[in-house]
Amino acid sequence: MHRLALLTLLALLLSGCGEGGPTDAEKAEASASADAERFAEAAAENAEEAAAAEEAEAERVRAAKTRRFQACTKGTKPLMSALQQINSRLSIGMNFDEYGDRVGDAQVGYDQVFAGPDLERTCLLKVGVPLEGALNKYIEVFNIWNDCVQDYYCDFNEGETNDKAQKRWGKATTMVAAAEKGLSGLKP
Repeated sequence: MHRLALLTLLALLLSGCGEGGPTDAEKAEASASADAERFAEAAAENAEEAAAAEEAEAERVRAAKTRRFQACTKGTKPLMSALQQINSRLSIGMNFDEYGDRVGDAQVGYDQVFAGPDLERTCLLKVGVPLEGALNKYIEVFNIWNDCVQDYYCDFNEGETNDKAQKRWGKATTMVAAAEKGLSGLKP
């Protein structure tokens, strides 16, 4: 009998194991937790994809800016270099013939700029226009100086003629500096 009571008790205990399981509230909580985890994983994946797309777009923009800067630098270099040389040489002095040669070199540089591939609008506005303006000022001085050379009574080294030349040279120097600044502003 003792044995029978023990077996009955054991059967009751074993039959209670595994029955009942999680409650409906526990099931709902587990489901909500799994849903939240899947949502968090999807959000993390979306954030990674968005960050990668944003980085790819930023790299594309940087590459485009680099190409534009390089094209502008290459396209305007002949004129920029010639005008910078005139500026440098004016600071130590030049005679009329040398000045004429330098302005001629700048005109050749100008022709090369516009004979080459089309420059983008921004490059033309920020670099090309100031360079063209500087060249025009140097040409004006050449014409003033040439007129003075033709006039026996004109002294280019002083007076009104020299004042006109100095003002135009100053404007040309300012325009070259503006073109340099414009080009620098295009750097990526």
